Amino acid sequence: MSEQTGPAVFSPSGAHTHSVAVPTTAPPAPVPPVTPPPPVPVPSYTFFDEFNGAAGTAPDPTKWVPQTGRGIWGTGEVENMINSTSTAYVDGNSNLVIACVSDGQGGFNSARLNSKFAGSYGTWTMRAQVPVALGAWPALWFMGNNGQWPANGEVDLVEIYGPNVNGGQLQTTVHSSGSNGQPSYYANHATDGQFHVYQVVWTASGFTFSLDGAVYLTVTESQFPPGEYPFNGNGGMYAILNVAAGGEGTNEAVPDAGDLPVLMLVDYVRFTAA
Repeated sequence: MSEQTGPAVFSPSGAHTHSVAVPTTAPPAPVPPVTPPPPVPVPSYTFFDEFNGAAGTAPDPTKWVPQTGRGIWGTGEVENMINSTSTAYVDGNSNLVIACVSDGQGGFNSARLNSKFAGSYGTWTMRAQVPVALGAWPALWFMGNNGQWPANGEVDLVEIYGPNVNGGQLQTTVHSSGSNGQPSYYANHATDGQFHVYQVVWTASGFTFSLDGAVYLTVTESQFPPGEYPFNGNGGMYAILNVAAGGEGTNEAVPDAGDLPVLMLVDYVRFTAA
């Protein structure tokens, strides 16, 4: 005798069958359409370089011009600034590299790049790895586009003179148009030779400097002697990226051969007009 399930159903002939309840599954609920996230807004920069070229290539010549020479800077530097991909090149990882290297004769070759763009009031931002090395003098800085120094104005966003000066700290300086750029107004800040974001905001009243978003120096026109604030009407300022060797900044120390090359990496340079 076999087991039957369900109620018995009899036909007129007396035969009977059993009905079996078959469970049913509800149809799946419709999947709502996925709404894509809104696009991330792309910042609008007046000038920028992300250094996205192929490894070993020169910096974009539409944005940068090398300034070359030896012993012409008035600061006692001993390097020869040359136009070569041995001293200024893109590394293929979205970085510009400024390299102070041996010249093969006991001296040093390096590079100094000036931006072709000059910006007035606005914000300059640079993400860079600035080295702390004996005898090396790396700098991210700006010069006024009109006139001769110091009347055109100089702003040093980052200078590092080596571990033997200021304890290896960076220095930020705003120079007046007085004799030899003095008086000047500056601050020192601890650094570690790693990547950081350096920024200066330039307004009609002066400059505000920050490192990784934290403000550490504000300089205003009112601090300057009358007639020695050179930043109104100087045609804007262009950016300068360089690594010097020796000179007054390093207390005349020069790089050790074993420390070469000394590399400064710049991830990006951006300017947004006010």
